[in-house]
Amino acid sequence: MIDRIMYGSDAMYWPDNVKTSIETLDSFKFLSEEDKRKIFYENALEFFELDYLKK
Repeated sequence: MIDRIMYGSDAMYWPDNVKTSIETLDSFKFLSEEDKRKIFYENALEFFELDYLKK
């Protein structure tokens, strides 16, 4: 199911919490580095069909 999760925020309403939310998600020990990369980046590329940005 990790392929269906994307990071998002309500920065419009709480811009000061974006950094905290990223740091919190990044600190979760149960997520591998690959899981985090998918959540923060790769899953959005797939969802929005932006394959040309993949490295």
